[in-house]
Formats: sequence, C-alpha cells, structure tokens
Amino acid sequence: MIMQSVWATGLLVFLISCGQAIAKGSGASDNELYAAYCIGFIQSAEAMPHGKPSPDPKVEEDSKEMQVANQRLLGRLYGYLAATGILTDPARKEAMLGIRDATNRGVADHGDFVATVTACLKSSDGAARPLNFLSCLDKDPVNARSKRCFGPDNLPFQ
Repeated sequence: MIMQSVWATGLLVFLISCGQAIAKGSGASDNELYAAYCIGFIQSAEAMPHGKPSPDPKVEEDSKEMQVANQRLLGRLYGYLAATGILTDPARKEAMLGIRDATNRGVADHGDFVATVTACLKSSDGAARPLNFLSCLDKDPVNARSKRCFGPDNLPFQ
C-alpha cells in the first residue's frame, strides 16, 4: 500500500513537471518577440525606395553604413530565432502567432518612425544626415519601441 502511494506520488510529480515544461515552452519569450519586432521594422526600412543618390558624400557613406548594419542585425536576429527553435519546432506553432504579430507591429511602427524622423531631420538646421535620426527618436513616444532596434540587443549567443 505504501509502495503504491509513493509510486502514485512520483507519477503525479512527473506529470505536473512535464505539464509545466510544456506550458512554459508554448509561448514566445520577450527576446523572441523583440527579435521579431526588429525584423519587421528593419525589413520595412530596407524595402523603402532609396531615391536619388545624394550629392553629399557623407550622406551616401552614412546610408551605406546603415544598410550594412541593418543586414548584420537581421542576420543576428534571424540566427537567434533559429537557435531558439521557434522557426522550425512544430511544438512552438502557438508562439508563431506572437512572432507574426510582433513582426507586423514592427512594420506598422516603421511608418510612424519615417514620419517622425523625416519631420525632425527637416527641422534640424542642415543636419539631415541619415545617422542623425537617433536624436529624433526621443521627440515622439511612439518611437520608443523602435529605439530598441538600434541599441544593444542583449540577446544571448553573442
């Protein structure tokens, strides 16, 4: 009788711990959502038409530098999501809904970002170089989310 009670208790503990592990892994983590948001934001930026080249070589240099940095960051963010398994693990398909929503939010926020930064750079007394946009982000609270995409990512797997 005691042996059956111990066995039943052990089975119950095992099932509860398995249930917690499954529940814990079903949603997307904050880092995964952050990565997906920035992927949407950066891809939206990269998809924009770039217009005519600027006669100012510093502006062209800044633009090329930003494109290289964006491609490097996209590779890191996709690499992070691949390493966590969220892109390939069928057991995490529920988390993909959050990933999709975060990516869409990044795309939508990029529209607000463009409007804010364009207005800010036009009013910045000739300092309209592309890399000056970071100083414009503090002028509109809507851009607080997007600002994370330009700072240290704090993701593991450095």
